[in-house]
Amino acid sequence: METLRIEVEGAPEAALAALAAEAELWGAGWEGHARGGRLDLPVLYGLRRGRVRGEIALAPRSEDPEAGTEIGWHPGEAEIHVHRPAVAILLLAAAAGLGTLLWPFFPRLIRLLPAALLLSLTAWWLVVARLRNAGPREFLDAVHARLGGEAG
Repeated sequence: METLRIEVEGAPEAALAALAAEAELWGAGWEGHARGGRLDLPVLYGLRRGRVRGEIALAPRSEDPEAGTEIGWHPGEAEIHVHRPAVAILLLAAAAGLGTLLWPFFPRLIRLLPAALLLSLTAWWLVVARLRNAGPREFLDAVHARLGGEAG
């Protein structure tokens, strides 16, 4: 993972408050101090999910504390795993789809065609249509939206 940076309006204290509020909304572990803190963030990457830990560093953009703050995310360790129930549903749908491809060679399988179609559509609605991404970039975008500023 790469280091991420954003620039927001306001003093570092306001950025710390926004980070703490967003961390609470995301269900993240947040240990803040005057110049940043440690963030334990739950993440979703399609069929993968887990937690990413990293350091947040705050730096004022200039001498004037109200001129804005730069927030930097420095990733640390990550625990990412595959969401097994979703993969199992997709594998079941793939097996049903394979059956629909084989029916010309095995005509008895045509009776299973409606069930295979239903199973494939159900897998789509249960898994693929609900895939989301939520990681450090989205977290910092939420902090940015809360405070305003330039995306970096």
